[in-house]
Amino acid sequence: MVSDAMLRVSMKIVHVKPLDTGDFFIGAHFEHPLTPNDMKPFVAEE
Repeated sequence: MVSDAMLRVSMKIVHVKPLDTGDFFIGAHFEHPLTPNDMKPFVAEE
């Protein structure tokens, strides 16, 4: 499934941890909780 879905969100970064791969694990709090309808375009249906 290919989608052009996009959702603009605001969040506050509360934790960043470097990983051995050179990537980073980022923990954050969303300004407003995401609802199931917000996430629907990004989740495959069974």
